Amino acid sequence: MRTALATLISAGLVTAGAAFAQTDTLGTTPEAPTLESTEPTVGDAPAGEVPLVELAATDVTEEMLVGAETVSSDGINIGEVTAMSADDQGVPMNIAVDTSRFFGLVGDTKLVPVEMTTIRADTETGALQVTVNLTAAEVDSLPAFSG
Repeated sequence: MRTALATLISAGLVTAGAAFAQTDTLGTTPEAPTLESTEPTVGDAPAGEVPLVELAATDVTEEMLVGAETVSSDGINIGEVTAMSADDQGVPMNIAVDTSRFFGLVGDTKLVPVEMTTIRADTETGALQVTVNLTAAEVDSLPAFSG
């Protein structure tokens, strides 16, 4: 299962070039995260549910995050990730979340600091999920981001 997840995550790595993507001075992208030390054990998820492995924000790239389901701290699906910004060293700083699916047809893009999120990978599919450590109402009250 680790190999399959690592392969899926590795497949998500693409050379930088997107609007917010950053690379180091050599132009390389970060390597796929190693999940061996955080491999879930039997019993980590309720019966019938797939366990999720928590990833450090520094272990993911914008290409891996774009399209990821985003959930509020109160369990409400609030949208999906559309971009990620990083500092000069490539350390993720903010995640842009399109909230139009949840908040209506004319939703906004909200900029959420990475330190206010938890990023997890599905151990079977490798799909990422971002949990924002704010309620849906708090996310809705964040200023809109246009970038």
